[in-house]
Amino acid sequence: MDSRHRGTRRSGRLHHHYHFADGERSVSSATLRFRTEAELRASLTRADFAVDRVYGGWRQEPVGHGDGEFVVLARAGTVAPGF
Repeated sequence: MDSRHRGTRRSGRLHHHYHFADGERSVSSATLRFRTEAELRASLTRADFAVDRVYGGWRQEPVGHGDGEFVVLARAGTVAPGF
């Protein structure tokens, strides 16, 4: 299988094109929503999550200094300790 995607971060629309060895092709589409750190924290709080940390990349860089991704460590507010 060969997989390709088209789209931009600005458009928020992503298309994956799959090409299989038997000649079959398939397209999958998704709409992405990009949030600010404040919007992300607010959404998680409304969903009863406690945000422990927010990083700016997979190597725990500060927000604004990583690869442009938010990596969030959060826990459900109602989950008993130890879960």
